[in-house]
Amino acid sequence: MTMSRFTGCCLTLCAVLPLAALADEGHDKFSIMELKLSLAIDEQKGFTCEKVSGKDAQERRCVKFMDPRCEGKATGIGTLRYGETAPRGCYLDPSSVATYLDGKLMQTPNTGDASDKRPILKPLLFLQLVGTASKPSKVYRMRYFVAPDELSEGSKLYQALTARYGEPSYKNPPNDMRWKHGDTSLRASCTPHRNCELLVEDSKFEQLERKWQEDADAKERQKAAPEAPKL
Repeated sequence: MTMSRFTGCCLTLCAVLPLAALADEGHDKFSIMELKLSLAIDEQKGFTCEKVSGKDAQERRCVKFMDPRCEGKATGIGTLRYGETAPRGCYLDPSSVATYLDGKLMQTPNTGDASDKRPILKPLLFLQLVGTASKPSKVYRMRYFVAPDELSEGSKLYQALTARYGEPSYKNPPNDMRWKHGDTSLRASCTPHRNCELLVEDSKFEQLERKWQEDADAKERQKAAPEAPKL
């Protein structure tokens, strides 16, 4: 079972096991291209990840570009400082979810000016994984940018989503659809003429993994402490 840390406390085992099973079901149900929540993020092939500094457990963020414009190009991910230029190739700034192609922001400013005839710059298509601040870091959020469409019955994206995940628990056509299973949620949203996004997340799983790591770190600090003085 991938959620073994749910069963770390024997005193609450009976109450925790159903929670773990429900979480596993939600993670399996809302998988994307055989990737699902709770997998070790560093074991996923084909992803470029942010560099980690220090030895402490940190939240991890990785990206795989699915856009034909990125074929043969270098890929990168990281938060850009104010005024900093993205490197050449395909780049994701996870802090703003902005994509760059050879240093150019792939997003057309919304000026509200109907006479603005500049071509629309569509964001790059990508799959991003976000991992827990634990060792090993495990995926608790997936963000998938796909080609623009609409979320109305009859659209290709609507049909693909309902065929894969079933009927949503909430929908607001043509821009929003949502599913939920236990603590795991899936939201599909579309911005006209730009892109659509699938967001899978289990914030409860993230909290439990972080708490597990904090407790483990506390035990290690206690072990490393000097011997108590003679009293």
